[in-house]
Amino acid sequence: MNRINLYLFFILMISANTVYAQFGAKGGLNLSKMESYGNLEEGEREGFKAGFQGGMFYKFNVSDMFNLMIELNYERRGTVSKKEYSIEDINPITGLVEFQINQEANSTYTYVNLPILALFGEGNLKGYIGPNIGYLVSGKADFKRTVEASSAGNIIDSEQTDLKLDWQDYNSFRNILPSSSEEDGFLNSLDFGINLGAMYYLGGGFIVDLRVSQCLADVTNNHYDYSLYPKDDNTTFPSREDTDRNLSIQLGLGYFF
Repeated sequence: MNRINLYLFFILMISANTVYAQFGAKGGLNLSKMESYGNLEEGEREGFKAGFQGGMFYKFNVSDMFNLMIELNYERRGTVSKKEYSIEDINPITGLVEFQINQEANSTYTYVNLPILALFGEGNLKGYIGPNIGYLVSGKADFKRTVEASSAGNIIDSEQTDLKLDWQDYNSFRNILPSSSEEDGFLNSLDFGINLGAMYYLGGGFIVDLRVSQCLADVTNNHYDYSLYPKDDNTTFPSREDTDRNLSIQLGLGYFF
């Protein structure tokens, strides 16, 4: 064995003694929503929705103060979006007519996420931070819209729409969100963000994990971003290329094998 090979063998032996890995699995709950940061209009609200998450992880123990962990997680996220607005129009028979529109989309998003985390801390408590790459598997929603027409304070007509939507299928939502160009999905397939949290070793191989996962990319397709409020002709709605980001608060229980 020459000197170079001996040196590489020596480095490999040191690495094997200082870095060892642990495999584990976890599961838990999350609260999530899709937030339009700084872009919500009057009458528009977005609320949290409960979901679950689970997966497996591989932790590389580099030292007492620093570790690396790679996860592969299945996560069921979502949001509850509500919009309320009114439109006025002139009817030649009844005169001024006010249309009150209330709509709600209760959405569920399924993601496969790949977090890469850097763990810091000594003892049983570890803090961590790291990027997250997510792939959208499915996006479904229960959509409800009520339109109530009134004149001189009296209700003259009402209409209700109930739909099951697939945010990845344009034909599923084309009647409520007409595209300005391509007939593609409402949600983008890829999600990129950052995880920040802490885990505590309970003993016996168990850990409890609390984290915030914040998306940094726009997860909605800008072709479908329209203002709630129409232009002066009351028939067209101006485009508003807002930014929608996923936010998830997660609590999980894991086990090292």
